[in-house]
Amino acid sequence: NLQNGTGEMISVKINLSNDNGNDTRKYFGFTIAGGKDKNAPVKIDAVIVGTPADQAGLQ
Repeated sequence: NLQNGTGEMISVKINLSNDNGNDTRKYFGFTIAGGKDKNAPVKIDAVIVGTPADQAGLQ
């Protein structure tokens, strides 16, 4: 679950295989910023175009 820009919690499912099941990618394609050690809420920092995260609509 992630918090969107309005403070609402959302869920995002990211599938790491393509339609025929032989995709060899081992990454989601996004970075996370924040966390307890940074004293900041966890948030999506960047989404790389063309990756599973981008294809799932993560912003």
